Amino acid sequence: MKQISILTNNCLKALNDIYGINGYKIEGLEIKEYKNNSKKQLNELLSKYESKKEDYLQEIKSIIKKVFEHKNCIIIDDTEQLRSLCMKRRHSTLKRKSLMQME
Repeated sequence: MKQISILTNNCLKALNDIYGINGYKIEGLEIKEYKNNSKKQLNELLSKYESKKEDYLQEIKSIIKKVFEHKNCIIIDDTEQLRSLCMKRRHSTLKRKSLMQME
């Protein structure tokens, strides 16, 4: 959830970091106006997100809970044997892919 705020703030920073482009004059294109509108919309997005963040978090938790409570979902204990078997399969898959690339 923090990532959304971080990404939005990075976008705002990137817009602020565009200095030189303001000096260009292109007929029908007001770059400064576009930057200001973009920043305004990103700030609105961030504000709306921040005001609903708890709702989003609860919705995500609810969806995850539904997935794990579904009748077709089983939970397997994480054991050393399981990890070992997974690693063996991974290595055999990587080896097979490597051999296929060599052909």
